[in-house]
Amino acid sequence: MPVTKESDINRLFSYSWNFYRSKLVYIIAFSIPMIVAWFILATVQAPTYSALGAPHLRTGSLPELTSFDIIVIVVGYLAAILIFAETIVNINLLIKSKRMLTNPTSEILTGLGKYAFSITAFLVIMFLIIFVLQLATFEKTGQRFLFPGIVFLFSYFLFFTPTAIVIDDEDTFSAMRRSITLALRKPKLIFTWLLFAVALITILGWFFLESNIIPKPLSQYIYVALHLLFISPFLLILQTQMYIEKYPLAR
Repeated sequence: MPVTKESDINRLFSYSWNFYRSKLVYIIAFSIPMIVAWFILATVQAPTYSALGAPHLRTGSLPELTSFDIIVIVVGYLAAILIFAETIVNINLLIKSKRMLTNPTSEILTGLGKYAFSITAFLVIMFLIIFVLQLATFEKTGQRFLFPGIVFLFSYFLFFTPTAIVIDDEDTFSAMRRSITLALRKPKLIFTWLLFAVALITILGWFFLESNIIPKPLSQYIYVALHLLFISPFLLILQTQMYIEKYPLAR
């Protein structure tokens, strides 16, 4: 019986979708805490606004913050980041045991805290970098183009860092180096992921937030739930499958 050879990209999407379907119950269970993280971020009154799916600082509001405000914001964001990190770790370990033919032994399970700490450290570093960049480019000529461009470059080269921390059992900075290396070697993977993610989120965003097919605010809550429980986990799975492609035996 002849075998039809799929392209690498098609194979990655096929692996991701099949894994997603087969482990959907576990994936949803691991993703539920992200709703708590979203609620924390929505509750904390940080001087930020949302654009392109990411929080940005309202620089002019900083002088209005009290010491208590700052403590609440920092604690809230750290708690949310830690929850996101735990979700990333759990789903990546699930993929690692399936795709790389390893078992989630007690050694790996005891590493959950270590992986979560490393990913939390990375996310905090990224948040601080973005914070400093926004302050550095505040009211500078071309800030509306310069700031997003620099953030994109950081995000591009460090795209695989959380995955490398879990899959390769690396510390934060070693994982960053691995991510940069793979980003230079395989730009097609990252841009494919990005285009797919933008298209998917745009379509869902239009349907639930712009079309008025479902009345608000119900449509907004449905969108958030779908995003956190289904869309984000699938994008995370696809990202990890792309990273594992560097191992020939895992294909």
